[in-house]
Amino acid sequence: MVRQTFEEEEAFQRGHDEEVARPPKPKRPKTQKGKIEKEKEKEKLENSEILEDMHIGRVRRLVTPEIHDGSLLIGTVRDVTEEELTLTLAYHMVAFVQRREASESQKSLLELYEPGQMVVAVVLAVSEFGGRRLRLDASLRPRLVNAGLTAQKLQKNMWLPATVVGEEEHVLSLDFGIDVAGLVKKTEFRGKVASAGSIVMVAVQAVNASVKCSLASSEPISEPLEPALLKAGLLVAARVKSISDEGLVVNFCGAGGIIHSHYERRAKTIRRIKRPEEQLQPGSLVTLRVRSIAGLQLLCSAPVHVRGHVHATQLVDIGDMANHGAMPLQRLRSARILEARVLRTKQRDSETGKGDKICHVELTCRPSLMDPKDASEYEKALVRWPLLLPGTRLVAAVVSVQKSCIWMEVAPGIRGRVALLDLSPDLSVLRAVAEHFKVGQVFQAHVLRAVSSRKELDLSLLDFEAQKTCVGKLRKVHEGEAAAVFELPGRRWGSVHITELFDVWAKRPTQRLHVGSLHEVAILNDKEKLEVSLRQSQVHGHKEVQEEKRPKSAEELKVGQKVSGYVVSAVPQGVFVALSRSLTARIKLKALSDMPVMKEAVAKMHPPGSLLRDIIVVQISEGRVELSLRTGDGPGGLTCEQLSVGDVVSGKVKAVEPYGLFVRLDNSNVDAFIHKSEIADSASITVNSYAVGAKIHQAKVLKVDGSRVGLTIKPSNFSGEELEEDADSDEMPEMQELLAELQKTRKKGKKRKAEAGTAAKEAKTKEREQEGDAEVSEEEPWQPVQKSAGASFEFAEFKVDSASSSDAADEEDDEQTLQLSKRQKKAKRKEEDKELQKQEAENADGRWADDPQSVEDFERLLLTQGDTSIVWIRYMAFHLKMSDLEKARQVAERAVKHVGFADSKERFNVWVAYMNLECTFGSDETSDAIFRRAASHNEAKQVYMQLARIHERNKKPSLAVKAYEACTRKFPQSKKVWMSFLGFLYQTGDAEGARKVLPKSLAALPRQKHPVVVSKAAILEYQHGSPDRGRSIFEGLLDSYPKRTDLWSVYFDDAHIKAHTPPKVPDPDCKQIRPLFLRCCAMPLKATKMRFFFKRWLDFEMKWGDAQSQEQVRAKARDFVESL
Repeated sequence: MVRQTFEEEEAFQRGHDEEVARPPKPKRPKTQKGKIEKEKEKEKLENSEILEDMHIGRVRRLVTPEIHDGSLLIGTVRDVTEEELTLTLAYHMVAFVQRREASESQKSLLELYEPGQMVVAVVLAVSEFGGRRLRLDASLRPRLVNAGLTAQKLQKNMWLPATVVGEEEHVLSLDFGIDVAGLVKKTEFRGKVASAGSIVMVAVQAVNASVKCSLASSEPISEPLEPALLKAGLLVAARVKSISDEGLVVNFCGAGGIIHSHYERRAKTIRRIKRPEEQLQPGSLVTLRVRSIAGLQLLCSAPVHVRGHVHATQLVDIGDMANHGAMPLQRLRSARILEARVLRTKQRDSETGKGDKICHVELTCRPSLMDPKDASEYEKALVRWPLLLPGTRLVAAVVSVQKSCIWMEVAPGIRGRVALLDLSPDLSVLRAVAEHFKVGQVFQAHVLRAVSSRKELDLSLLDFEAQKTCVGKLRKVHEGEAAAVFELPGRRWGSVHITELFDVWAKRPTQRLHVGSLHEVAILNDKEKLEVSLRQSQVHGHKEVQEEKRPKSAEELKVGQKVSGYVVSAVPQGVFVALSRSLTARIKLKALSDMPVMKEAVAKMHPPGSLLRDIIVVQISEGRVELSLRTGDGPGGLTCEQLSVGDVVSGKVKAVEPYGLFVRLDNSNVDAFIHKSEIADSASITVNSYAVGAKIHQAKVLKVDGSRVGLTIKPSNFSGEELEEDADSDEMPEMQELLAELQKTRKKGKKRKAEAGTAAKEAKTKEREQEGDAEVSEEEPWQPVQKSAGASFEFAEFKVDSASSSDAADEEDDEQTLQLSKRQKKAKRKEEDKELQKQEAENADGRWADDPQSVEDFERLLLTQGDTSIVWIRYMAFHLKMSDLEKARQVAERAVKHVGFADSKERFNVWVAYMNLECTFGSDETSDAIFRRAASHNEAKQVYMQLARIHERNKKPSLAVKAYEACTRKFPQSKKVWMSFLGFLYQTGDAEGARKVLPKSLAALPRQKHPVVVSKAAILEYQHGSPDRGRSIFEGLLDSYPKRTDLWSVYFDDAHIKAHTPPKVPDPDCKQIRPLFLRCCAMPLKATKMRFFFKRWLDFEMKWGDAQSQEQVRAKARDFVESL
C-alpha cells in the first residue's frame, strides 16, 4: 500500500492507457444535512483521526508507477513455462520471473511450480517504452527477498523463502541467503520432496544453532516488529479498528494499514449502435460486451445486431513483443467490456426473415492502433494473401502443435506452417516441442513462402539476419569432401566439409553421423550455397588447441611441418588430402610410403574419408602444398648432398631386380642402388638372397652422381675396423640366440671340470699370492679402486639403479697410475686383463642387455629392442642420473618419433615418460607443449588423466585439480574421469569440494552411469569423509535401485562392514550391521537375489558372530524357503 493522495491509476500490461478512475459524483443542491449524513460524516472524521494516529495518512491502492527496483511483493503463480514464471500480483498487475531467478535446480520449472502457488518476489527491473511501464521483472531468490534480516531478528512463525541446498536421511538443509541455515523435516512434504536448488516457503519454528522450520503454521505473528522486518508474505494477526468505504482499517505488529475491498471496475453502459454504416467505419472506437472465446478469437456484441470478433494477433504489437510466447487471450477471459477499433465491417441478412441486417465487425486492440489514426493505417493492419510476401514480419498465433511442426494463424482463415527447424535455435526446445508451445500463444514470425492459389504459407520464428548458429537436420552422408548435407531453417540447405565435422581428428568421422539427427551448426558464409560446421569451437566458441586448428591457406604452413587431414580422393597418381575446407594438398605416388606402392593399391590403402596423421609438408609453391608419408622426408633427414664416397650407411631393400638391389637409406628419402657384382665376394650369395624389406646393416658409398647413389656390401670393400664395429653394433638376434645356447653348453661342460680341478687351482692360487706378496713386500700393496654403490633413481613408474661416473673413475686411475712402481703397474695390468675378460664374458652372455651401464649398451640394445618402451625409459633415466637433462630430452624425442612403434600401449608409455620428465624437471611452457602433443598422438582421455596423476604424484594439488577440471570439461560423459576426480578430492581432504563435484557429474553423465558414480562417492565418504553421509547416499541410491545386488554387495563389503569392523574400529559393531541385513532379507525379491543376501549375512556371522547368530541366519533362510 502506498501513502499518497488518490489519483488516476494506470492499467498494467494492457498495451495502452486505460482509464479506471471513479466518475465524479454529481453535485447535490445545498440542503440541510439529515441524521444519516451527519453520522457518515462523523464516521469519516473518526477514520481519518485513526489513520493519523497510526501515521498512515491517506491510503490508496498500489499502482504500477509507484513500483521501483527492490520492491517486495506477494503474488501467485499464473503460468509456468520452461523459461519463465508469470506471477499475478494485486490489482491485476503481472510480473515475470526468468528461469535463473526462479530456481537453482536442474529440474524443469514445470516440476517445481504449479499455478496457484503463493510466492514472494522482489522487483529487479521495471521496463518502460514510450513513457509507459510495460513489464516487471522479478526474482524469487531468498538472498534478495530476505535482505536485511539476521539470525537475531528472526521470530517464530515468520514466513520466509529458502533454497534447498542438501538432503540428509530425514531432513532437508535450507539456505535463507543471509548466512542463516535451516532444517525442515521431509515429513512436512506431502507427496514429492523438494529437490536441491528449489525454493520453498517455510515458517520459522525455532531459532538456535540452525533454524528449524515447517511448511505450515496456523499461528500468526502478533508481537511488535520493526518496520524493516515487515516483509511481504508474513502471516500476521490484525485487529480491526474501523470500517470505511475504502476498506478495513487495522492494527498489526505495532503498525497500521488498510485492507481494501475487492476492486472492480464499474461496468460501462453499452450504447446502442443505431447507424452501423456511419458508426462502424475503419478506425471507429466501439465498446462491446464480451460473450466468449472461441479458438483464437474473442467474440463480443453490441445492440442491435452487431457482432464483433478480435483475433489473438490483433491484441499485441509486433514491436512490443519479446518472442516468449505471450497468451493475450488469457488476460481477457474475465473481461466483460471491450473497447476496440474497427478494421472492417461486413453485413448479412438476419436469420429471422424480417429483413434485418447483422453487422460483423473485425476489431483490433493493438496498443499502437488504439489512438486515432488515419483510415489507411487500419487497412494495413488487415492481413491478406497478396500482402504475404517473403520476409514480411507479422504476428502469428499457435493453432495446433505437432511433433514435426506447428500450425499458426496470422489472420482469421489464413493458416501457415512452421517447420521444426524454424521454431527455435535451442536444440532442447526442438526435442520437446509440446512442452514449449501451447495453443493460443502469440509469436513474432516472418513469411518464408506464400502461394495464394494453393493456400500454402510457410512461416519462421527465427531472425536470420543476426543468426550465426542454428539447428540443422542431417539429410545425407557422403564419403567425399562434402561429407554431409543438412537441412537448415528458412528452407535452406548447407553442406559440411569433412574437416568441419569434429574438432579432433577422428578416424572415419562420417560413421559417427546418423541421417535424421539434429545438430547445432555454425554458419560459415552467407553465400547461396551455405557452408556450415559442426565443430564445437565454431558453434560454441570453445578455444582451439594447436593440433585442432585448420590452416586456411598455404601461407600458414611451412616446409617440414607435420599436419593431419582426410583423404578426399585417391587416384593412381597419388592421394588428395583435405587439410581444411579451403585447403587441399597432394601426396604423390612415390611419397605414399617408404616401400613401393602399386598404382592399383592406392585407392584400397587410402579410401576417401580415411584419416592421415603426421603428414610432412615437403613443398609449398604458388598456393599448392605437397605432402609426404615417407619417414625420411621429415626435418633432419639424410640427403644426397650430405653423402660422399666412403660413407657407411644402412637401409632396407626396396626392390629386387635381376641386375641388383634398390635400397631406401635409413632416415632419408634417398634410394640407392647395389649392383649384383657388389653384393658378395662369393658366388653363393646373389640378389635372390635378399627379400623386399630386408635390413642392410652396413653399406659403403661407391659413387654419388646427383640423385644417383651407388653402394657396395662386399666384405672385401670394408676395413677390419668397420667390420668389427658392424659386428659389435649390428648383431642379429639369431646370432644372439646362438651365442646364448653355446654359453649354456659351455657352462655345463665346464661345471664338471671345475669340480675336479678345484684343489689344484687353489694350490696354484696360494703360490701366486705368496709370490706376489714377496715381490711387493717392500712397497705398499696396490688395491684396485672399488666401485661405490650409487643411489637408485625413480623415474615415473619405473625404478632404475644408478651407477658410478666412469669419467671420475678414469681420472682417479690416471692419478694413481703415475704414483705406482713397475711391480704395481704389472699387477694392475693383470687386474685390468681380468676385468676385460670378465666384460667380454658378460657381453658374450648378453648381460649388457639385462643391465646396460653406458650409452653404447643402450644404443646396442635399441637396435634389437627399439620397439620396447621400457628400454627408452631406462635410457632417459640413465641420462637423468648423470644430470644431463638435454640428452634425456633428446632420447625422449627419438622415442616418440620412432617408426617401429606398432603397439599403441608402448607408444603411450613413452609419451607418459616424456610428460613425467617435463612436469618434474621442465617449465610450465615445455610441460604444456608436450602434454598437447601427447594428446594429439594418443587417446586424449588417457593423456588428460595421466597428467592429473603426474601432478598428484609430484605433490602439486592445485595443478592436479586444474587437470581434472579440464578433463571433465573435455570428457563430461566419462564416469571414469569423474570417479578419479572424486577420489583425488576425498584423498586430499577436500570433502566439501568433492560434494560439490558430485551433482555436476550426475548432471553431465547419462542416467545409466549414475549408480556406479554415486556408489563410488558413497564409498569415499565412508573412507575419507562422513560415514553417516555415505550411508545416506547409499540408502538413497538403493531406494531407486532395490534389486541391484551389485550395489548391495558394494554397500555391504566395501563400505558398511569395513566401517564397523577391525581395523577401522577396535571391536566389530554388529548392532550397526545386522539391521541392514534384516532389512534386506525382508524385501520381496526373487529367490536367487534373496540367496545372495542370506549368503552375505551368513559369511559375516561366520567371521564376526557366534554360533547362535549363525543359527538365526539359517533359520530365517529356512523360513524364506518354506514361504515360497
